[in-house]
Formats: sequence, structure tokens, C-alpha cells
Amino acid sequence: MTQIGKYPDTFYRVSLKAIIRDNNGKVLMVKENADDWDLPGGGFDHDLSIEDCLKKELFEEISFKGEITEMKLLECAYQYLASKEANIFRAIYELKLSNDDFSIGQDAHAMEFIDPSIFKDSKNPYEQVIYRLGSM
Repeated sequence: MTQIGKYPDTFYRVSLKAIIRDNNGKVLMVKENADDWDLPGGGFDHDLSIEDCLKKELFEEISFKGEITEMKLLECAYQYLASKEANIFRAIYELKLSNDDFSIGQDAHAMEFIDPSIFKDSKNPYEQVIYRLGSM
């Protein structure tokens, strides 16, 4: 690893993700470019607050136009994604929203509330995080 000033030459993409539950405890999931389900959210725009960035991502993926009424940080974790050759620093927040008026947004092609227990035996480490946090 090379050195830049006092810091190692590293790059991490910061990703903000949201756990949004329905009345039955299912978690809202989206599909973007891949065929895998994922939590809504995306890259952190450093010129926005965390809340404003989450609202922007929710609008892009699930056309959400309301307010975040509660926001609780559940986990921050680092992961190397070999498929993207990228280091990801992910912050996952549980959100309560002012309404549940969702539809598929411009950056998603599917959206569904899913029982996180379907990921219980998954070998995918990210799906294991969804199972663990979504089952809390």
C-alpha cells in the first residue's frame, strides 16, 4: 500500500442503506442493475447530510417523497466486493417514514417487502447481514 502524506492510499465507497419494515415485519427490498435483492440506498454524496442522502436515494429507488420521522444507525461495516473490485463502507439505518407511498423509482426495476428469514442459510455475507438486522 502506498502512502499519501500521513495516510495510506486507500479508497472506500461509502454506502448508506435503509431497513424499512411493513406492519408484518417484512423488509423493503429493491433490485437495481443486478438480479439480487438489496436494501434501498446508495452512495453517500458528501455534499448532503446523511438524512438528505437517504431521502435522495429513496426517491430514486422507490419514489418516496415524504419525510424520515425516525432514523437509527444499526450497523457500520466494511466489505470488499470482489465482483466490483471495490472496498465498501456500509452504514445501515432503520428508518420510519411519514408515509408508505412507494412505487418503483428510476433506479430500480423491482421492489417488494420480503421476510428476511429467507436469507437465513445464504452463503452471501451481505444477505446474512440483511437476515441478522432484518430479524431484530
